[in-house]
Amino acid sequence: MNLVSDFYGPGEAWNYAKGIIHTYGNKVVTEDNQLCKEIENLKLTVNNPGFGWPIGGSGWTLDGLKSYGKQFLDYNRNGFDYTYGNRMRKFFQASSGYELHNDGCIDQIEECCAALKGQPNTRRAIIVLWSPDHDLNMPDSHPCMISVNFLVRDSKLNVTAYFRSHDIEQAWPQNVYGLWKLQEYVAKDIKVEIGTVTTFSVNAHIYLDGGKKVWKI
Repeated sequence: MNLVSDFYGPGEAWNYAKGIIHTYGNKVVTEDNQLCKEIENLKLTVNNPGFGWPIGGSGWTLDGLKSYGKQFLDYNRNGFDYTYGNRMRKFFQASSGYELHNDGCIDQIEECCAALKGQPNTRRAIIVLWSPDHDLNMPDSHPCMISVNFLVRDSKLNVTAYFRSHDIEQAWPQNVYGLWKLQEYVAKDIKVEIGTVTTFSVNAHIYLDGGKKVWKI
């Protein structure tokens, strides 16, 4: 199966990904006993991540996306077990050598901005969200997005996010919107243009029957 990877806007990428999973995906019952169709290692690159929001048929309004975009950059958990903003900005404790942010935690977004200002060609501007000592022993509420990488090439900021698990139908649109707002924030701070947003989903899936729990396929 030869997959397309580059798309003009997020809507085109989302509709393509859903079609691929419905057509070629394997039926699997998850560890939570939910029936889904899935494929492995799906790469989607959006060349114009700010184009065409909200995506028609996604169920997301522009107001809802804007609210999610703010949460994506907010270090407060706001009552959730985890948020991406909290993991990026106020979760990992800082050691010596870091500028202290948010009660002594590493603000990985600001650290990446500083790294890109110091060396625009760096390959070390990366955010990590998975905490082995915390997440491996938790029964649920594990972050699906594991890392975000920033690269400045041809005076544009490209963002790549790695997902261990990705609900393409329900979560991909909001995640890409959040990544675009993160990209906007960093690009403005380091004074470069916006480039591409790429998601790499190790497990890309769509839940069947509304995600109801089942016991057999």
